[in-house]
Amino acid sequence: MYVKVYTYHVQPDKTSEFLDILKQAQAIYEREISTEMTVLQSKDDPAKWMEISRYNSEETYRKGMEQLEGDEEIRKLFIAFQSVLIPEKNDVQEGSFEEVSIHDR
Repeated sequence: MYVKVYTYHVQPDKTSEFLDILKQAQAIYEREISTEMTVLQSKDDPAKWMEISRYNSEETYRKGMEQLEGDEEIRKLFIAFQSVLIPEKNDVQEGSFEEVSIHDR
């Protein structure tokens, strides 16, 4: 499995709005791409969030992103997402991973 991991900081008073944005975005992504999303909130810093999205393959991810390129709904949701981030910490950390099973060893 191909995995994308994003880390960012959300304004504490915007948590509900943030989760609504993610829910809407996930519905759009699931229409176009076979994906599974997990969202984690830090116990040490409640403003810190991690989003983990799993895809069948990197090719599935890339093709899906191409299909969504220029999608007006996604663009609006991304702008809304940026508005809930903490202004001083508005960078989104992104990583790409390949899931490795220890059971196959």
